[in-house]
Formats: sequence, structure tokens, C-alpha cells
Amino acid sequence: MSKVGMEDDQLFFAEEIVSHGESDSEPVTPWNILVVDDELDVHQVTRLSLKGLAILGRPLNIVNASSAAEAEIQLTSSTEFSVILLDVVMETEDAGLQLVRKIRDELGNYELRIILRTGQPGQAPETEAISNYDINDYRLKTELTRVHLVTSLTAAIRSYQQIKTINQTSKHLAFIVDSSNKLMKETSLYSFGINVLDSVTTLLDIEHDAFLSKSIETDGERSWLCVAGNGMYSKYVNCHFDANSDSEIIFELEASLTWPKWISHKQRSSLYISKNEGASFVFSVADNRMPTELQLQSLQILMATIAVGLENQSLVDSLSQLAWKDTLTQLPNRAKILHILDSVVMVPDQHDLYILDIDDFDTVNDGLGQEMGNLTLIEVGRRLKALEGDSLVCARLAGDTFAILGNHKELSDKKIQSIFEKPLSINKTEIRLTASMGMVKHVYDSKNGEDAVRRATLALHRAKSTNRGQCVDFDPQMEDEVNERLQMVGGLYEAIQTNRLCLHYQPKVSHPDGNIMGMEALMRWPIDNGFVPPFKFIPVAESSGLIFELEYFLIRQVCIDLQRLEEASFGHLTVAVNVSIMVLESDDFFTYLKSTLEQYHIAPSKIYIELTESMTIRNQALIIDRLSQLRELGVKCSLDDFGTGYNSLTYLNVLPIDQIKIDKSFVDNIHISERTRYLNEAIINLAHHLKLEVIAEGIEYLEQYQILSDLNCDQTQGYLFSRPIPIEELIPWITAQEP
Repeated sequence: MSKVGMEDDQLFFAEEIVSHGESDSEPVTPWNILVVDDELDVHQVTRLSLKGLAILGRPLNIVNASSAAEAEIQLTSSTEFSVILLDVVMETEDAGLQLVRKIRDELGNYELRIILRTGQPGQAPETEAISNYDINDYRLKTELTRVHLVTSLTAAIRSYQQIKTINQTSKHLAFIVDSSNKLMKETSLYSFGINVLDSVTTLLDIEHDAFLSKSIETDGERSWLCVAGNGMYSKYVNCHFDANSDSEIIFELEASLTWPKWISHKQRSSLYISKNEGASFVFSVADNRMPTELQLQSLQILMATIAVGLENQSLVDSLSQLAWKDTLTQLPNRAKILHILDSVVMVPDQHDLYILDIDDFDTVNDGLGQEMGNLTLIEVGRRLKALEGDSLVCARLAGDTFAILGNHKELSDKKIQSIFEKPLSINKTEIRLTASMGMVKHVYDSKNGEDAVRRATLALHRAKSTNRGQCVDFDPQMEDEVNERLQMVGGLYEAIQTNRLCLHYQPKVSHPDGNIMGMEALMRWPIDNGFVPPFKFIPVAESSGLIFELEYFLIRQVCIDLQRLEEASFGHLTVAVNVSIMVLESDDFFTYLKSTLEQYHIAPSKIYIELTESMTIRNQALIIDRLSQLRELGVKCSLDDFGTGYNSLTYLNVLPIDQIKIDKSFVDNIHISERTRYLNEAIINLAHHLKLEVIAEGIEYLEQYQILSDLNCDQTQGYLFSRPIPIEELIPWITAQEP
């Protein structure tokens, strides 16, 4: 091939590009699934459930977001999501539904399929939500077992695929506009040609090398010049193809002149583009698959828009600016601050990063309207920008979350918080705000911009949960805690699947005769060096949704052990089981309990359901209904840890219960404190007046037992009688106590 000078010729395009032959199937790409939940444990469980799964012949790519705000950022990114698994209750009780509204009404995304998930029945209007927001499915987390999850995902993905097919033409047009904008920047034929190659191959989903050729007529002889090429064809750029060594390429180019449409050759494909003043242009690619009819039609439009796009250079500049700026506040956006951070983390300096989130901002939107909310964000952005020094950069990440980056000498949390000292005046309305912040000192220690933002966000979450209105510094221990929780979720999930959990029982003794009346069932998770403490894994189970499988295992195993007790002639004994508020609120728990009791032929009266009094009851009416159902079945209900919460007397008055269990903290000093004795006496008398049984837990000394017996306490349990023991030890122990 011979070298010639680069020419800056103008391109003209063919009037018609049509298909020629059959279309091959498109390459397999994964379905992008966005999982949105404010509990990292739920993400871990979902990922485990969907691991290795393929739907409609394509694998799944799981992307996680821990809040509606983060999800909105993901949804506005370049990733194309098929389905979103969305928690209803996150930052607020309706954060999920608000995100749905944004997806449909503000983002205008009508293709994305939405599956709402919640662990709190009654908190979301199921029928209204589905009808108003085009939601594919609304499920309790208890319902989304692996089978149900896969079924729901398959239906949603199939729906998405159908909608996607309908809208594919429009999306091709959007891509064409985007490609044309990129081409508008180029003035040389080479740069223009490179972008044509990228645009065409992307539009056709081709990842192979390509080149653009131009025919040259000299003294009646035609030769072919490569004006642009990538990959293995880059060596041909600005060179003529040789008649000997490149004869096959020349043959294909000549064929394109006789058939000015898409041609599939032995190893390549070619497309005649245009002819201008005797020079013809041909696109070639090292892929002999035939595009679809829709792709060819879109390609024809792309060729037409390229010519028009060359005249719109100014549009490219404005689009470039929009890519880095938040349109509402005119501050740099998330992409811009990440771009800046990517550079900053490479230089050892003293830059600190703050992530600021306005406290209770939803009250502004809900109470004053979205317009006032937008004006508030604009004013906050203006005040933040006023703080800027030589090194300070303020950006809006999303929603009411902002980032502030600057040298530690010019920036401090007090300086940032000072913008809220005076109320904001919005349309003659004064609005007082506070903000919580997370801070990363010396972002140089971060891997990249995303890592710095992630760390600051972890600190922000700590501030929102424990130091609201304050600034919390990032501590590496926060990452350790998150990783520990994730590992615990994975370990607990494996323990459930491999049946490595077990139950221990602590006997309950009646007064004054000292007879064994029953036991409390306590969950145990054995590990190599002992047991994982319940106070560690139970909260993790609740936050991740694994609590439902734990409770169902507990009920099933208790029924099996009650059968063993009956076979040992101890069929009169009862068993108390602790049930999480989250599980009790679900629709499935009562059905599961009833069917399991029937399956193992266990009388409902042998079961006590213990409800922890210190736990927050979010939906009191629902809990009352659930407890009433249980009592109608014959199951007894007990209020555990009585006295440790703020609503002890209220719960006594409204909850349909049969028993209260006095918390250990009220018993510890009963044998040495007269005040504690009087307090227990009052509790016992009050419960008896309400016709409730009373049991005291944590009995360790004989004096405690005797005093409670004198106070007419009905039952006690504690280490004075026995530690919690497995069923294999329990039966011999009970036998030994029998007279």
C-alpha cells in the first residue's frame, strides 16, 4: 500500500439503504436488575437467591442501591435496567412509591418494569399503587421466596421485552441523535470517519474492527484509499489498498459499487454510503452477519442525520455543558464531582469530602409542594456556592444530597452548617432546615471518586441514624461493620439452607409447687467455637428478611420436639416462641402456624407466642388483629420483656394477650432492694386484676424465687433451675425433676 496525503473531502450519503439477506440473532447480553433497599442484608439475600440464574436465555446483572435517591441516580445513568425490585419503605414510608412516580412522571421511563417489595403489610396501597403507577407486581418480602421471585422476574422481563420491542425504533432514533452530536465536533475526514465507524458498529451491535474507504479515480483507473480504520485495519489508514495483497478487500469494495446496499461477504460486510464528484465511500466491517430490517432502517436515518449534524457544531458545546451541570441548581452534578475526585485522589493533598443531606426535606415537598422544594434546593445550592474558596467545589448529587470538596484549611463542618443558621426565605415563607453530613478526610486515601463518595455516604448514614443534624467522620470500622453484616447474612443464609440451626429450651417453673409447666424455645446458631449470639444474628435476620425463614424453622422444630415430649409422657408441657413484629404482621404467618400445628397434630393451646414489648409496633391495629386470630385458634399470647418499652401500660390495655413476662432487669435486685420488690408486686397485682398470667425471667438465686412466690407470681424461669438446653438433654432433665 502506498501513502498519500490526507484529504478533507465532503461526504454524501445514499438515498436508500435496505436489507439484503437474513438477519442473525443478536449477541446474548444480561438483563440489568436494579435492587433498591435500605438494608444491605436484603441485597445480599437477593443476590444469593438469583446467583447463576438465567431468564429467557440471558443471565442477570444485579445492581444495588440503598435508597430512593441512589436509585434515581442509577436510573439516570447509562445503564439500561429491565426490572427494579423496589422496597416501599426506606428514607420515608412512601419513598418507594415516590420513586415510582419519578420514574414514570419525571424521568418518563415507561419501559422499566417495577416489582414493589415490602416487609411491612398495610403500609402501601396495593391496588391503588398498581393501577396508578403501572407496577408489574406488589409483593411482601415473605412472598418473594426464590420460586416466587424468579416467577415475578420472568413475567416482568417478558413484559419489558415486549415493550422494548415496540419502543426500539424510538431508542434507535435517540442513539442516532446522540451519535450525530458527537460527529458534529469533527472537522477532518479521518476524525469524522472514526466516529462513523463507532456509530455504525454500535448501532448494529457489532464489536468487530471496521474501516471506511474512498474510491480515487486517476487516469481512468480506480484505487481505494482507507480514510479511517480501527483495530487490525488501523494500519491501512491514509494508504491505498494493494491490488495484490489486498485483492479480496478491493473485490468487496468494487462489489459495493454494483450493489449499493448492505452486502455480506465471506469474512466481512460492506455498505455503500455515497458518491460525490466521482468518489464513492464504502463502510466495511469484519463481521458477515446481516443486520435486521429495523437496524438497516435506523442506519439509513443515521446516514441522513450525519450530514445535517455537521452543520450543528454549537449544539455539541451546549450538550457537553449539560453533561456536567445540574439543571436545577446550576451546580456541578454527580458526574462532574466524580470526575474531579478521580483526579484529586491521585494527588497526595489535604482535600476533604463532605456529603450533606437535608434532614426531613420531604416535609418541605409534602407540606409546601414540589415547586417550593425545588426553590429550597436552589437556595441551598446558592448558599453552598457562596462558601467556595479557591479549592472548594460544591455539587448536587441527587435529590436533597450535596457534595462539598475542598482543602481542609478552607473547609469545615461548622462552616458548611453555618448556611443553615439563618432561615431560608422562599416566596416570603421562612423555612428552617438542618442537615446531616458524612465526611472523608484526605480523599487521597480513596481508590477513586466513587470510593470517596461511598465512604462519605457510609458516614452520612451513621449521622442520619445516630447523630442527626451533625457531621460524622468516616471510620474504616464502618466498612468492617458493613462487611461483617454481609458475611453474617451469607453465613446465616447458608446455615438455614444446610439445617445447621437448632433450638435450646429453658424450663418454666410454677409457683408455689415448683412443677415444670413448659419451656421457652431459644434459637441457636452453632459455629466452630461455640454459638453466634442471638442479639447479633436476629437483628441481621430481621433487616435482611431471613427472619421469616428463621421463624418458620422455629415453629416447625417446636412442633417436632413437642411430639417427642408427648412420646416421653410430657404432653402437658407448653412451649413459648418469640415472634418478630415483622413476621407477625405478615399475612402468611398465621396460615403457616395453623397448617404446621395440624401437620404435626399439636394442640394450639400448647403454644405461647411471645411478642417483645420493647419492639416498636408500627401498625397497632394490624397486630391486634393478628393476636386476636391466634387466640381464636387457641394459641396463647404473651408480652415479653414487660416494662422495658415506653408503652407498657398502653399495650396492657389494648393488646389481646394472656400473659406478661417481667423482664430480667426488674428481677435482678428484688432480693436486695425493697423498691424493686414493691415494683414487682405492683406489676403482678395489676396483671392479675387484668386476669393475666405473670412469669418472671432471669431467676438466678433462691431468694428471688421465694420473694416472687410470696408475691403470687405464677411462673419463673432462669439459671436457678436450668440453662437453655437441647431437647436431647431436656427430656432427661424433666424426668429427673419428677417426684
